[in-house]
Amino acid sequence: TTMKVQSFIRKILQENRYNRLREACKVLQQATRNHIRVNRAVVIQRNLRMLQKYKLYQSQKSSAILLQSMARRIVAVCKYAGIRDSVILLQSLIRGCQSRNKIKNNPRKALVIAQSTCRAYICKNKFNKSKRACIQIQAWVRCRRMCDLYNDIRYSSIIAQSVIRQYQARRVFLETKAKAVRIQSIFRKSHTRSEFIKFKFNVIRVQACFRGLGSRKIKKNNPRKALIFLQALTRTYLAKNKALRERSARKIQACYRCHYCEHQYICLLASSIKIQSWIRTVLHQRIYVKLQKAVISVQSSVRRRVEVRRFNLTRTQVIFIQAKIRSYQHRKKYVNLINSIVRIQWRMRYRRIAKASLCIQRNI
Repeated sequence: TTMKVQSFIRKILQENRYNRLREACKVLQQATRNHIRVNRAVVIQRNLRMLQKYKLYQSQKSSAILLQSMARRIVAVCKYAGIRDSVILLQSLIRGCQSRNKIKNNPRKALVIAQSTCRAYICKNKFNKSKRACIQIQAWVRCRRMCDLYNDIRYSSIIAQSVIRQYQARRVFLETKAKAVRIQSIFRKSHTRSEFIKFKFNVIRVQACFRGLGSRKIKKNNPRKALIFLQALTRTYLAKNKALRERSARKIQACYRCHYCEHQYICLLASSIKIQSWIRTVLHQRIYVKLQKAVISVQSSVRRRVEVRRFNLTRTQVIFIQAKIRSYQHRKKYVNLINSIVRIQWRMRYRRIAKASLCIQRNI
């Protein structure tokens, strides 16, 4: 018993120890997992911050490059403008000096140049005036064509709208007419039926009274005649019923044929209206397409002519400027060459004169 108790106690102690160790292991595992998660979260946050910083750096870099390029462009433009102004000023000074020299040397030629410049200025003003007038005429013609095209499109659209509205109104009218005819037929049928029932009831009462009176008289006088009279009455009643049935059947057949013909007429009318509207839309669409193509061709030809004129004008101006620049460059080279030749000649003459003066001094 003591051994059993001791083994039971040891077992309980081992179980308690195992449970404590197990709880401690769970706590350690949870702590390590939390630490790993925290480390992963820190790494992810660090990478995200680095990515955000890199994106911010890239955006700042691109904006800085853009600002630098804009600043350099502005500086280059300002520098080019300054150089251009200085070159233009130098050209104007050189041309003024050349013109003054020409005037001093040859006044007649200067007068001819002044006259040519005045005539060129007058021709230029005339050309500008004629150009403005042509532009105004072209604008008026284009406006007139566009107004005509707009009026044609507006007229065609109004016609199409009127056709569509007419078709819709006709359709609504036919629907309302059919409904009204049906309502009228139902009302007339009910009215005639009620009147017929009243009249029939009154006739039946009168006939019953009359037949009762006649049968009473015949029964009193002669029973054979009464039987013959009843047979005649039954035959007349059966003949009347048959005639009424035939008449009602004819009337029903006539009403059905009328309704069938009216339905066919309405269907044919709607189909013809639809076909007419479709044909009109197709025709107006073709007219609009033709007008649009014509307007586009006219606009393209006018724009092409304007662009060709502009290109030719700019080409002639560029060629004239290039010729002036090349002539100025050649004149400059020629002047430099003449100046260098004159200097060389002066140096040679100076050397000859110096040698001659030395020889004279030695001889003296």
